[in-house]
Amino acid sequence: MAKVKIFYGTVGGNTQIVCKKVMEILSDNGHDVEMNNARYALFESNKNTGFDELLDCDLLVFASPTYGQGQLEPYFEKFLSKIKDVKLIGRKYACISLGDIKYHPEYLLESASIIESFCKEMGMEAVIPALKVVKSPLNVIDTAVKVWAEKLNEQLKK
Repeated sequence: MAKVKIFYGTVGGNTQIVCKKVMEILSDNGHDVEMNNARYALFESNKNTGFDELLDCDLLVFASPTYGQGQLEPYFEKFLSKIKDVKLIGRKYACISLGDIKYHPEYLLESASIIESFCKEMGMEAVIPALKVVKSPLNVIDTAVKVWAEKLNEQLKK
């Protein structure tokens, strides 16, 4: 089965909840899944040699909420800027975006666009359309999130 690394940013914990559900479903299907909070990944990279661990997997999942006028979670944004020098060409990725209409509605799920643009610039290949969650994920954790994770599992089997 596949080795999957999930990197996420979170402040209120909603993105972490979604990532845990994705990890649970992929793990239950035999995949080796590791979750990494971008905040702590930044700290660990300063102690170690960088982000070479990004190359030691079959799939990278990037997840961030959207704040304000289309901004990523601050630590996740720093994480993306730090990994620009990692040779990710040809690597497979999936994207998870969360948003809340209490911020500017026109930027509701902008984190998906930002992450996807970053990955395309890095020469990465999407394996599935982004999971987009509006408001609290608790209402869709066992429906839309589960269905997306199951589709991701099917892609990993190919």
